[in-house]
Amino acid sequence: MDFKRRTDDVRKASDQKRIADSTARYQADKKQRQIELLEQEQRAHRRMQWLWVLAGVLGVLTAASLVVSRIYLKRAYRKVKEMSLCDPLTGLHNRRYLASRIDSDLAQAVRQRHARGRAQRQAAAHDDLVFVMLDMDHFKAVNDVHGHGAGDAVLKQLAAILQEEVRDADVVVRWGGEEFLVIARPTSCAEAHLLAERLRARVAAHAFDIGGGTILRKTCSIGFASYPFAQPGQPQPRWEDVVELADQCLYAAKTSGRDMWVGVVPGTAGPFVPRQGGLQRDLRDGVLRLAVSSGRKVVWPEADGGGAASASTGSSA
Repeated sequence: MDFKRRTDDVRKASDQKRIADSTARYQADKKQRQIELLEQEQRAHRRMQWLWVLAGVLGVLTAASLVVSRIYLKRAYRKVKEMSLCDPLTGLHNRRYLASRIDSDLAQAVRQRHARGRAQRQAAAHDDLVFVMLDMDHFKAVNDVHGHGAGDAVLKQLAAILQEEVRDADVVVRWGGEEFLVIARPTSCAEAHLLAERLRARVAAHAFDIGGGTILRKTCSIGFASYPFAQPGQPQPRWEDVVELADQCLYAAKTSGRDMWVGVVPGTAGPFVPRQGGLQRDLRDGVLRLAVSSGRKVVWPEADGGGAASASTGSSA
């Protein structure tokens, strides 16, 4: 009996030990699984945090990229716009630039004229715009004899002369070919001949370097007209009509011997109204007043009706 009891006790103790070992292993496995689950959750949480961080960084980078792209696009657009308003050879403004802003300049000139009384206008008289058209004399010969590269060099130097001689407020435009247009603003029509003479003399005195040790001496012809023509409240001519007047004066300077200037300013016999072939008539009627280089005479181009129309006109300068 004792042996059997001892045997049962031994078996019972062995079973309890196995049960305890199994329980311990189960608890250990359970705890290990819990640890692994926690580690997985932590890794998932960290991944999620990194994803949010990356999403934030990508968002910032995307926003920054959009801002930078927009800045570069604006700069590129501005550069293209500036290029479209500039002459590629000389770097001067072109006709498109003039057309884009001349209306505001004309309106300002009229407003300034309206804001002044007659006595103030006569005293100050610096509320005009003067359109000065300049053309290089015998420029075709430069291209024909020395080549177009030499012609380009002459035009670049001429553009630099014009920019040096005008004020910061003035505008220099390459009108086309060897023609340039200067818009002096604000100024006095009574002083327009001073600018014209200064430009003529500067061009005549310049030594044009076309490379290879070759220096050319050139002259220019100039025509100018001022704006506004009418009194406050009266209709004003278009700026194209004023440029046309300056161009007619330039042509008169060409036909009168070149290396000179011819201009027109408002007269006293009424407002100027553009009309075909009416320049000489307006001068005779006193609507316009002629200004000519000192000591020079104007020989007008052939009239529309045919025949040479020449006239000697005293200088106003």
